Amino acid sequence: MYIVIFTSFLALFLTYLESYKNLNGGMKWGFIFLSFLGCIHYDYGNDYMNYLDIYNYFTSTPFSFSLFQTETFKDPGWVMICYLFKNIGGFFMMVAVLNIVQNILVYRTIKYYVEKQWWPISIFFYAFYTSLYLLSFSMMRQSFVICVFLGVWPLIQKRKYILSLIILFFCSTVHASSLLLLPFAFVGFIPVRLSKFLGMVLMSFYMAIWLGGNFINDVFSSFMGVEQFGKYGDSYEVSRGEVNFGLGFLLNQIPFVLSLLYLFADKKNKLQSEMSVVLVSSMGFMIAPFASIIPIVLRVGMYFFAYQIIAIPIIYSQIRNKIVQYATLFILIFMTLYMYFSFFTDPTWSLKYTEFKTIFSVLFV
Repeated sequence: MYIVIFTSFLALFLTYLESYKNLNGGMKWGFIFLSFLGCIHYDYGNDYMNYLDIYNYFTSTPFSFSLFQTETFKDPGWVMICYLFKNIGGFFMMVAVLNIVQNILVYRTIKYYVEKQWWPISIFFYAFYTSLYLLSFSMMRQSFVICVFLGVWPLIQKRKYILSLIILFFCSTVHASSLLLLPFAFVGFIPVRLSKFLGMVLMSFYMAIWLGGNFINDVFSSFMGVEQFGKYGDSYEVSRGEVNFGLGFLLNQIPFVLSLLYLFADKKNKLQSEMSVVLVSSMGFMIAPFASIIPIVLRVGMYFFAYQIIAIPIIYSQIRNKIVQYATLFILIFMTLYMYFSFFTDPTWSLKYTEFKTIFSVLFV
């Protein structure tokens, strides 16, 4: 635990030095350290051993397309990845390569789409928002897809929708929930002039979700009617609990409110690429309420929350009042750190995230 926390703060500090103290390659070194931990971790994360068992199950038999029809696992893209590494290093090599690819994609996204002075905020969100770097130790398939979805953004912006669709479709074979991402291959075609209209749509839908009584249940029932997503309702406990509208909830909605204000703002220099990023990142707030019915739906929202890495610098940099800007940034940082350290004491995660183990403990036994 302490190794991961220290490395995350180290990556943040090195990025800060590059952004403000002219330390060349600071952020790059930060990502190298983060990647190194991802490459060498062993039995760290709730699902690590499950992934190891899945790998051994498939690679222990000769390759056959009939394996894709097994009732226990229906994500052929992941099966193909497992077989790809069968003879080139095995499971440990697969984990290492995937972690390197993921961190390269995030690094390039921050470097090319975020202004240098905002790099520390972006890497802070990546390293300390629990659903991104921290959970990548556990949910390998979805973390890979999340980073690929982030990395495909240049293609989406250049309106190369065919290639974007091909990549996103492959992602859906790795994690079926990412089928939801296919329509976002066309986001690059949305003109800036629709910014206010889209902001109004988001706000209206958001209010309908929270104030519409059975609206959440109706939409959720339709969503679960799709075969690829219905398994979430079968595999995970469904609840009908009430949503807690406490102070923490309200503070966590500030980025969404700022996103709406950005979309509503009448700015002549508003860029289509920035508007699209803010729009995509806001989708996570649209999905999050459905977690009141089934918690696993939060995982779908992670695809879009990853775009906060780019969106947060955009929406917070537009706040001209420095006092308001610093205050909202402080709240964002405070809430992120609060949830980060709470993660390690949560009984759901603490058992598998307290002690950081490495592959060296089993390689040299």
